[in-house]
Amino acid sequence: SSNFTAYKLRHQFATDLVLNNTDIRTIQELMGHASSSMTIGYARSNKNKMKEAVNKRSTVAKTVAKNE
Repeated sequence: SSNFTAYKLRHQFATDLVLNNTDIRTIQELMGHASSSMTIGYARSNKNKMKEAVNKRSTVAKTVAKNE
Protein backbone atom coordinates (compact mmCIF):
# COMPACT_ATOMS: atom_id res chain seq x y z
CA SER A 1 0.00 0.00 0.00
CA SER A 2 1.17 3.51 -0.81
CA ASN A 3 1.43 6.38 1.65
CA PHE A 4 0.71 8.86 -1.12
CA THR A 5 -2.39 10.99 -0.63
CA ALA A 6 -3.71 14.17 -2.22
CA TYR A 7 -3.54 15.83 1.19
CA LYS A 8 0.18 15.03 1.55
CA LEU A 9 0.85 16.34 -1.93
CA ARG A 10 -0.96 19.62 -1.17
CA HIS A 11 0.84 19.95 2.14
CA GLN A 12 4.24 19.33 0.53
CA PHE A 13 3.46 21.86 -2.21
CA ALA A 14 2.60 24.56 0.32
CA THR A 15 5.58 23.66 2.49
CA ASP A 16 7.94 23.91 -0.48
CA LEU A 17 6.54 27.34 -1.31
CA VAL A 18 7.11 28.51 2.28
CA LEU A 19 10.66 27.14 2.30
CA ASN A 20 11.37 28.98 -0.94
CA ASN A 21 10.26 32.29 0.60
CA THR A 22 7.06 32.63 -1.39
CA ASP A 23 4.81 35.37 -0.04
CA ILE A 24 2.19 34.01 2.39
CA ARG A 25 -0.61 35.83 0.57
CA THR A 26 0.39 34.15 -2.71
CA ILE A 27 0.44 30.73 -1.05
CA GLN A 28 -2.95 31.46 0.52
CA GLU A 29 -4.45 32.20 -2.89
CA LEU A 30 -2.84 29.17 -4.53
CA MET A 31 -4.11 26.87 -1.78
CA GLY A 32 -7.58 28.41 -1.77
CA HIS A 33 -7.47 29.23 1.94
CA ALA A 34 -10.08 31.71 3.15
CA SER A 35 -7.72 33.15 5.76
CA SER A 36 -3.98 33.51 6.08
CA SER A 37 -4.04 31.77 9.48
CA MET A 38 -4.49 28.41 7.74
CA THR A 39 -1.58 29.16 5.43
CA ILE A 40 0.68 30.37 8.24
CA GLY A 41 0.37 26.90 9.76
CA TYR A 42 2.64 25.63 6.99
CA ALA A 43 5.34 28.05 8.07
CA ARG A 44 4.98 26.99 11.69
CA SER A 45 5.29 23.34 10.78
CA ASN A 46 8.83 23.92 9.54
CA LYS A 47 10.57 25.23 12.65
CA ASN A 48 13.62 23.02 12.03
CA LYS A 49 14.00 24.44 8.53
CA MET A 50 13.63 27.96 9.90
CA LYS A 51 16.35 27.26 12.49
CA GLU A 52 18.63 25.94 9.74
CA ALA A 53 18.07 29.11 7.72
CA VAL A 54 18.89 31.32 10.71
CA ASN A 55 22.02 29.30 11.47
CA LYS A 56 23.19 29.58 7.85
CA ARG A 57 22.65 33.33 7.85
CA SER A 58 24.41 33.62 11.19
CA THR A 59 27.39 31.68 9.84
CA VAL A 60 27.56 33.90 6.76
CA ALA A 61 27.33 37.04 8.90
CA LYS A 62 30.17 35.84 11.13
CA THR A 63 32.33 35.05 8.09
CA VAL A 64 31.68 38.49 6.58
CA ALA A 65 32.47 40.19 9.88
CA LYS A 66 35.80 38.33 10.15
CA ASN A 67 36.78 39.42 6.65
CA GLU A 68 36.00 43.13 7.09
